[in-house]
Parts: sequence; structure tokens; C-alpha cells
Amino acid sequence: MRLCLLEHLPQAAADARIRVFGSGKAISKAISCGEIIKRKIAGIHQISEVFYTTDVEVWEPKLPEEKNLDM
Repeated sequence: MRLCLLEHLPQAAADARIRVFGSGKAISKAISCGEIIKRKIAGIHQISEVFYTTDVEVWEPKLPEEKNLDM
């Protein structure tokens, strides 16, 4: 991860914004990437946004007399 970031960091430093996203198990990797970027680029600051979504799965029954199953 560090080598990939260091390879693309000069291009990212020229941009006005750097966005790092993570979802699920990748959240810790996204935080690590943000910390590495902050150490390598002087004068950069961090704005963190945390959000979540709720997903509902509906399983349709195979037999007509059964009910839908919501998970």
C-alpha cells in the first residue's frame, strides 16, 4: 500500500483535493492512506466524514404459502 501511495503521491499533490474512501473492512486501510498522505505532503489538513447505510434483503419464498423473509 505504501509503495502504491508513494508512486502516485506527486500527481495527487498537484491537485486541489485528495479523497480517500473506504467501506467495510477497507476503512482501516483508508485511514492509513490518509495518515501517510498527511505525513508526505506539507500543509495538508484532513476533513473526516463518517456515514453508514442500512441494507434490507428480501427473500421471496419458493412456495406460495410461505412469507417473505426480511434480513
